[in-house]
Amino acid sequence: MHCYSDDVDIAALMVKAGFAKDFPKYSGGFYSSEQDFAKEGQLGIWQ
Repeated sequence: MHCYSDDVDIAALMVKAGFAKDFPKYSGGFYSSEQDFAKEGQLGIWQ
């Protein structure tokens, strides 16, 4: 499921900030690039 506010994907913002994880089993890896960004930047849960 995708949750938008206007044209902004809220889940993408949360994953990219490190406040949520991408679960490929359910998303098909849809947010993998956002998660990689958070991991590389050691953001949120990836600190």
